[in-house]
Amino acid sequence: MPKNPDKGIALNKKGDKRRTHPVAFMLNDQEWECLNYYLRRFRVANKSKFLRDTVMRRVIDRLQDENPGLFD
Repeated sequence: MPKNPDKGIALNKKGDKRRTHPVAFMLNDQEWECLNYYLRRFRVANKSKFLRDTVMRRVIDRLQDENPGLFD
């Protein structure tokens, strides 16, 4: 694996940072059906990418909301 010269971080074939920390969570039957319905309806091809993007978007938005702004 090539390494990022700045930080020594392993990169994947596309040059992106490798994901090395697995995350798992459980869904009940209703949540599972709802998720699968959404994925089919909006033709989401990559479930992992969708879930990762959705979670990280929420995390980043919350962190930005809690940090004081310039004129707060």
